This record gives sequence, C-alpha cells and structure tokens, in this order.
Amino acid sequence: MISVPAEALGMLDLMEDPLFPGLDPEDRVRSIRRSIDIGRACAAQHLGCDPEADLVRAGVVIRRIEDDTVRLDHASRIQAQIFYGPDACRVELHMAELLHKQEVLTTYGLDVDLDWVARLHLAHEFYHFLEFSGGRRTGDEVGPIRVRGFLRSRPRVLRSASEIAAHTFAETVTGSPIHPKLTDYLVLVSDGTMTEEEFAHLAATAQARVQEGTSHEDL
Repeated sequence: MISVPAEALGMLDLMEDPLFPGLDPEDRVRSIRRSIDIGRACAAQHLGCDPEADLVRAGVVIRRIEDDTVRLDHASRIQAQIFYGPDACRVELHMAELLHKQEVLTTYGLDVDLDWVARLHLAHEFYHFLEFSGGRRTGDEVGPIRVRGFLRSRPRVLRSASEIAAHTFAETVTGSPIHPKLTDYLVLVSDGTMTEEEFAHLAATAQARVQEGTSHEDL
C-alpha cells in the first residue's frame, strides 16, 4: 500500500489551487495545518454520525446515479458532488465510479464494500453542506493568505482549504484506514492515468514543499 503523510496530501490539494504559485512556503504549510485542524474539530462534533441520514434529515436529496459509466480516458472524473439550490440541496453519487473505486481499493488490500465507499464520499459532501448551511467557508476560517502578484501582494481566501478540511472530516468521522485523497490517486494509478513512479515523485515533491514551509516557519 502506498503511504503518504496527511500534510503532503493536503499539499497536493493546495498545489491544485490557482493561488498556489503566489503563496510563500510558510503560508502554504500554515494553511494546510489550519485546514486539517478545522476538519478534525468539525469531525469531533459528528463522531459516529451517519452522513446520509444526517443529510436527509436536513432536507438534502441523495441521488444515486446508476446509469452512468466509468470513463477511464478522463483524468478528472466526478464520483460525488453537492448542489445548492434556493429551495433544497442535493448530493449526486455516481455509482459506477464508486464501484470502480471499491474494486481498485480491494486490489490494494482494503476490505471495503460499495456502501463504505459511498459513506466516505457522503461524509465529504456532508462537510461541504455544513459549510454551506453555516454560511462560512473553511477558507474564511483559515484567514486571508497573502498572495504575491506582479506588482504587489494582496490577501485572498483559499478554495482548497475546504477540500483539505473535507478530506480530514470524512477520514475521521468514518474511521477510514486510508486518507480519501489517496483513494483518488490509487484509482488514477490503477487506471494508468499516471504510473506509481509518477505518483511517488508527485508525493515526494509535495512532502518536500511541506518540509520547506516548516523550515521557513522555524526561522
């Protein structure tokens, strides 16, 4: 089983953020750690919860889409998504993608079923629902981050903070033996979208950036 530290996986989320290139190394690490802490704190209030039952109780419609197919030729594929509307919210689960993920995780030695994979994704979307219903994004709680521009720096809110916290929340409330972000990369490796060596290099780059930011914090 491939192993990657949580902060490095958070860095992978942050590296996908459009603001990433303008962030100072120490701000990268600080925002990742704060996002993880926020996700854990929220999870502590919902330990043992049933994400689907809680969503339904809050009026969220859960749709299991059964007629879609797995597109192995697409690097970015939607497995679950939450939609916000003026009258109601809904979560869509793409069951073919979730079944495919379950099969991939099984090949890596994880004894999980389709319901478990669905619950992991529902927990992730439940976190986003809690953000939405609370009226405050995780990036707001992390606080403005100074982003270097062409002529000056200015404070901005990181969208990736929400994903980092949601992954942490889902991992914690479900007691998952594997970080949710890592499950996505295992699928990409299994599908041949990237090789295991390419992922190992990407993860090592992320970990090096964590260490770089940590060393700057210590100065």
